[in-house]
Amino acid sequence: MRIYILRHGDAQAAGYNDADRPLSDVGCDQARSAVNLLHKLVSNVDIILSSPLLRAKQTADIALVSFSSSKLLITQHLVVGSDPEQLVKYINSFSRENILLVGHEPHLSSFIVSLIGGTGSIHLEMSKAGLACVETPLPIKLGNCTLRWLLSSNEINKLVSLK
Repeated sequence: MRIYILRHGDAQAAGYNDADRPLSDVGCDQARSAVNLLHKLVSNVDIILSSPLLRAKQTADIALVSFSSSKLLITQHLVVGSDPEQLVKYINSFSRENILLVGHEPHLSSFIVSLIGGTGSIHLEMSKAGLACVETPLPIKLGNCTLRWLLSSNEINKLVSLK
């Protein structure tokens, strides 16, 4: 199984409460670039799981355009502070080959560290609209996964622009 992990794009900073902050124009472009690259790498994502916060849902909606046969589900398991074991349990309930998670920092990088068996000494950071791939046998077990790649938004833009 492959778990693709996408941080939402840049969001509006002022004038909104945190849950209702929409993507900025830059954030929409960042999300489209990340999703375009992912679509070049994988033809299908079975399920898209998104945080309920607006900027993550908007990023997930952009992914849903490219992966139109996917099912989009909103889950509290992708909110900052949620338990990684509960997220793994939720993902395991689907038994799918390719799942895309859309959420926030620092939750996503902490989740990746938990998946690969890392400790507090490992530091990962996902940029806005950063994208990662973790590979794992089913059922997923914390500490039993392999980080295949982690790309920043800048790296994604360079790769998308290659012909």
